[in-house]
Amino acid sequence: MLSQVLNRVCDDSGIAPRTPEADRIGAALIQLYRQGVKDSGKLTILAKTYL
Repeated sequence: MLSQVLNRVCDDSGIAPRTPEADRIGAALIQLYRQGVKDSGKLTILAKTYL
């Protein structure tokens, strides 16, 4: 699920995969998930705040 959210955020924002910026967003997604955010819609919205 996290990879799908990451791909969606990167596609929507024009960020290439496997770049430092994508890695940073991915790390933020993992942290959010560990903190209890399990809904993909919420994760997507929150991940976009890291742009």
